[in-house]
Amino acid sequence: MLVGRLATTATRPTVRDINGTWYLAAVGTQSLAIAATFLRTSGLLPGRLLLWAGIVLWLTGSVLYLAISALVAVRLRRVGLDADHATAPYWVSMGAASITVVAGTQLLLAHAGPLIGTATMTALCVSFWLIATALVPVLAVRSGWRHLRTSARLSYRCELWMVVFPIGMYATAGIQLGAATGSTAIHAVGTAAVWPAVGAWALTFISMAISFTVAWVQSRPRPRALTS
Repeated sequence: MLVGRLATTATRPTVRDINGTWYLAAVGTQSLAIAATFLRTSGLLPGRLLLWAGIVLWLTGSVLYLAISALVAVRLRRVGLDADHATAPYWVSMGAASITVVAGTQLLLAHAGPLIGTATMTALCVSFWLIATALVPVLAVRSGWRHLRTSARLSYRCELWMVVFPIGMYATAGIQLGAATGSTAIHAVGTAAVWPAVGAWALTFISMAISFTVAWVQSRPRPRALTS
């Protein structure tokens, strides 16, 4: 990950080094929060301490998301994002907001709300869901604009998985938040997002399989022509 690589180098990162992949730090932290909550609710490691660990990790991931968003905003303001700059890494911003919602709703369903305030946790989860929702059209329009501006040929690229993950996580976030808060509207949005998520995964997987197959066929040695 770029953040880890920059942390181990002696050179100071510049504004141009900041991009959407930095949100993976928040994604990883929220994944740990989900893991701690799962260990508690599944009974594998019972104890209230795990709920506190999940809350601390969730709040840490939330702060990381906001801090990284501020850095990305500085990058966009100072350097901008030209047409030749990939949009896919910035889809992680939506995925990071969505997994923050998932981690928060898991804690709510595990009855961790009373530890810091159920209303506060719910408000934060809804706020991050609104952030993720607002990012969807922005990222979709920017992706389409980049493709039309550069006339790039539609083909498989590894970075496309950075688009697939956020869409699937957004669908999960809506479904779980709707169930945790009793909001039928949020649940309906999450349910509707399942089909675009499945479609994005299927198209990316099929294009990956075709790309790998073509590369394998082209790499095979061709038989020599027979000479008399």
